[in-house]
Amino acid sequence: EKADLSLLEGARLLYVDWYDQDYILRPMREAAQKSIPVFLNFEHGHQDSELLARYAPYATICQAVTDAAQTKDNAVEVGRNLLDGGVSLALVTMAKGGCLALSKERMVRIYAPEVEVVDACAAGATFSAGFIYGYLKGWGLEEKGRFAVAAASLKCTVVGPCAFPIDQINRLAAQLRVEQA
Repeated sequence: EKADLSLLEGARLLYVDWYDQDYILRPMREAAQKSIPVFLNFEHGHQDSELLARYAPYATICQAVTDAAQTKDNAVEVGRNLLDGGVSLALVTMAKGGCLALSKERMVRIYAPEVEVVDACAAGATFSAGFIYGYLKGWGLEEKGRFAVAAASLKCTVVGPCAFPIDQINRLAAQLRVEQA
């Protein structure tokens, strides 16, 4: 509640996790006042309409999953719900299905490659980091999505956290199947 928010000065993006509960509201509000985009990792939290109403108005980009187990085939519905809640860009990850990126103007589906999954722990965090990397580089939506899906897919091929070389992620990203709507 009393965290030093001076680090927001000059920031180009604020990342927050929904499971940090209402402690994220103060920095989200401060970022919004300073016109700093907010990336909210919402996971399955979007299923709680009260949480959605509290957090979405301050989130610019929102990453979510279809459901806690990522088994439902409702990515479009989840994405539209997030957009209706106030976010500008919804990123719905679908585990081995890749991701769906939606804005009010555009929808991009990026399919994950087939990989031998050894450890999926932190794949979502790797996706977030990959998308944010592309965001900070000024890439377009498809390029950011490709990079994020490729980075998360590669992470699943090893046990524990691992940073793959950028060129290796880019090579895989270039091979991914994409559909635009």
